[in-house]
Amino acid sequence: MRFGDRPNPPRQDRRLSKVLAALHTHGGPGRSALYRWMRRHHDTLAAAFAETSPAWGPLASELAAVGLTGADGKPPSASNARQTWYRVRRDLARAREQQPNAGPGLAPYEIAPGVHVAAAPAAGWVCKSSRLNDAERDGVTGKKELTGGAGRKVAVAT
Repeated sequence: MRFGDRPNPPRQDRRLSKVLAALHTHGGPGRSALYRWMRRHHDTLAAAFAETSPAWGPLASELAAVGLTGADGKPPSASNARQTWYRVRRDLARAREQQPNAGPGLAPYEIAPGVHVAAAPAAGWVCKSSRLNDAERDGVTGKKELTGGAGRKVAVAT
């Protein structure tokens, strides 16, 4: 390889791709097609069930009509569909509890909780803080002055 040449990017192992596809298709042990489908569509289903309580009998018939099956490979019954839904909800709740808590979200203008971003001065502004003494601080402790090209002055917290 010559200087400046980049190595070829590594190709993904075809065997790994096949294993990952099978895992996605078949899930882990004891996970039915119905469970995997409900988990994949959890948020949409939860919103729909919040609006209208599910009638598990007709819902199970429709789930079977679209080809979803229980762990035994048979079409889901009303009881099986209901229990699978509760299992999906329980498992997702546990998974979310185990995720590290990111804490409260930051406001758009914060870089850390309670630390606010200050807008950068516009072009042409000069900070005179290095040249100011206590008498020049406009009598306000902790404030310094910025002057702009048009002679505008602004007090800025330091």
